[in-house]
Amino acid sequence: MSLLRHLRNAVSGRARYWDRTDNSVVSKLWNKLEDLENPNKTIFQHFIVSAGIVIKELIGMGKMKQTIINVDCRKIDIERLCQLYVIMLCYFSFLFNTVNKSLKESVEKELVKLTDSPELVQRIFRELGKHYSKSMAELNIGSLGGRIWDEIVRITKSDATNPKQFIYFITISSELYKEAMQSIKMELDI
Repeated sequence: MSLLRHLRNAVSGRARYWDRTDNSVVSKLWNKLEDLENPNKTIFQHFIVSAGIVIKELIGMGKMKQTIINVDCRKIDIERLCQLYVIMLCYFSFLFNTVNKSLKESVEKELVKLTDSPELVQRIFRELGKHYSKSMAELNIGSLGGRIWDEIVRITKSDATNPKQFIYFITISSELYKEAMQSIKMELDI
């Protein structure tokens, strides 16, 4: 993050607001992790961290020099931030389930328990399922990511019409998913 942007966020109160709001949401999710057993606990620990980094970059509170979505983070309340986390956790979990079918039911069930958002989780999984070809086991990241992107734009009430924003989102979310998967595979030996 550039020094000028960091100072602007500090002086305007954005940094303090973001830290307080994000910490509240992450703490709530992290505390609920204690109710989960492995392998789900480990899986969601990594997915929560990755989702948080993606969301920070989206809103402009991360380390990158650019903001993906032009929205003041102070307009993202706790409820909307929770929804963003649920959406990203759904995305990562859906991707995980396409390659780890033996854990699919368990991951979905535990995601609902973790997020307390059964309707949103089921709706996102249903939408993503429409863009996944089971017969050919085809995973189209652009199509799946497009559904998630639409949800993010809706929740943040932003005007994200620039294709570069979508491409940047796909790039960072894919990279963070891959990193999370590498860590999960190493820890769980799957």
